[in-house]
Amino acid sequence: MRVSAAPRGRHFIKDDGSPFFWLADTAWNAPLRGDTAAWERYLAAREKQGFTVIQFVTTPWRGCRSPLHGSLFTQGPGAVSYDEHAWAKMEEWLGSIVAHGMVPAPVMIWDNNPDDSLFALRDDTCIALGRRMLERWRRFNPVWILAGDGNYHSARQDRKWKTIGRAVFHDFPSEIATMHPCGITWVGDQFAAEPWYTFVGIQSGHGSSPTDLGFLLSGPYSTRWREIEKPFINLELNYELARSYQDRALRYGAYHVRRACWWSLLGAPTAGVTYGNNPIWIWSSSANERAEGHDEIWSGDPWEGGLQTEGIAHLGAARRILSGLPWTGLLPADHLLGVQPGWGDAAAFQKVAATTDLTTVLAYLPLGGAIRFVAARLSRIGAARWICPRTGSERACTPTMDRDRAFLHYAAPDSRDWLLLLEGDGP
Repeated sequence: MRVSAAPRGRHFIKDDGSPFFWLADTAWNAPLRGDTAAWERYLAAREKQGFTVIQFVTTPWRGCRSPLHGSLFTQGPGAVSYDEHAWAKMEEWLGSIVAHGMVPAPVMIWDNNPDDSLFALRDDTCIALGRRMLERWRRFNPVWILAGDGNYHSARQDRKWKTIGRAVFHDFPSEIATMHPCGITWVGDQFAAEPWYTFVGIQSGHGSSPTDLGFLLSGPYSTRWREIEKPFINLELNYELARSYQDRALRYGAYHVRRACWWSLLGAPTAGVTYGNNPIWIWSSSANERAEGHDEIWSGDPWEGGLQTEGIAHLGAARRILSGLPWTGLLPADHLLGVQPGWGDAAAFQKVAATTDLTTVLAYLPLGGAIRFVAARLSRIGAARWICPRTGSERACTPTMDRDRAFLHYAAPDSRDWLLLLEGDGP
């Protein structure tokens, strides 16, 4: 299966023209630390759960400097040499993803910080390595992530990765590619004009502060889609079972995953989202194992514990909910709100998306309670239903209206998070 950006670029489509929903899992270390039997068990589970994309790292990086199957390359004083056994095992991994009906999304070259040995790769080495990946792996129809987790804003980094991207993809103009920036940084405008940069990727990251939440809720991810007509994907949100950067006592659970998921899906034109799980990305093999090159918040029990989780079940519910709606036409529509409670408390931020004709309006209330719409903007809305984001179950609801009939009020069933679906004949 091959995917590409849809006309006008808001979401992805399959090669037959039908919509492709990006529901990715983060398996950074799976091909570097796993064996064939483990891969099969993992991919069979993700296929059954409805995932459509697997994101992973292909080369040694600070999270795994000595891959089980060897390194794809060695940078010598004058040339790059390749380990054919390592290449064969990586191709086995990509082939397994495809065999399970999912799309591989390899990070071609991880670029994290000046302390990372891969940061020192020469540009010509990156280009040679990237082009070899394209030549060897194009048959698997991957979505390419050129570089991962870097800060690309300095003049040197900007020039470096634009040069590498142009050289790597020059002879492959039909490939789908992006960048994976470090947390709460925006590179969409920086790379938007690059011919190889097909979709915008962000990392909303693992912070819980108002600044971190605000990046996703009101930053460029939620505004620049009007000018940049490409799919927008949150490639790294709160990982299930990880700890907050600011509050080490806070371990993210299904609620945080679900909240970040719906904030991402409704905060930009709906195209998809990426899930992450601490034991899975680390590919830990023992209890409370700390990820190589990372601090104590990045630890997990054996990776098998990440195969079935509450957060994964809730993302499956999200996909089922959206499959019954015209999700490819959903655009952010926070302007329909009469009041945004999130301006006083980021954790209460309500997100709204709607089709342009307003026949479908979908809102997410992270703390339940009430939501208020400007009545004049929803004058022809009819049916209204609360949808449980944990199960997809529904219940009918009716609004109340204030005395001057300016606002429509909908009261959620309780203080847990809820989705509100409004349907009607348009404005």
